[in-house]
Amino acid sequence: MPSPVVEDAAESEESGSGDFVPTMPSGIVADSGILFVYGVRSNIAVTTPTGYVATGDIEDDSSNRLWVFHRQATGDSNDDITVAVGGFLRKTGIVHRISGHEDFATQAPELSTGDVGESSDAPDPPDFTPTGGPKDFLAIAIGQIRETGGTQALTNDPSGYTPIHDIMSSGTTTGVITATARLALTAQSSENPGAWLFDTSSRFIGLWVAVHPVAVAAGVFPPFKRKVNTLVRI
Repeated sequence: MPSPVVEDAAESEESGSGDFVPTMPSGIVADSGILFVYGVRSNIAVTTPTGYVATGDIEDDSSNRLWVFHRQATGDSNDDITVAVGGFLRKTGIVHRISGHEDFATQAPELSTGDVGESSDAPDPPDFTPTGGPKDFLAIAIGQIRETGGTQALTNDPSGYTPIHDIMSSGTTTGVITATARLALTAQSSENPGAWLFDTSSRFIGLWVAVHPVAVAAGVFPPFKRKVNTLVRI
């Protein structure tokens, strides 16, 4: 089956102590896949939004943390996201609408381990082998860097990947920059994205998500055309 597709995505950011309600992408209908990437400059605990499942989270230290959540959409207000916030935070959110994926209730997206550290301008998502053997996975690379003073910016996405969004939290000297990019894989068992590149070194996170394609049922084969030999009488 062909790789899943990011049909649309929306970014948003906010600084404050109120609940975070990220902007949603257009066109969400029943059975759309929703993948929500949420970054903060903090190590504060986060409650999974109602109706969503935590794909995973990773923290660099007490001032740089990132979560990924997913949901098989119902096409109504239950798809909306609210993240309860327990204190003042600088927050970023990128919400992706995906099609052509295996139902998330059957096969959830899988999150790699993270490349984290104190000082780099090039977070490098590590090699990761999702379950199930070779597949046409959709790879979504994620990079995040903590702002340390000044207007830091994303310079390059991982090589070969198509940019989706990058968003800087307000408060340009004390927030985070979060970015996502995509690549359709063909019959691959694993993937090792290249590094992100930001214009300044700081605390960093790099990882990627594997979204599984629709599974082919056992014993089901692609249709074929029967060759018919025609006898021509001379």
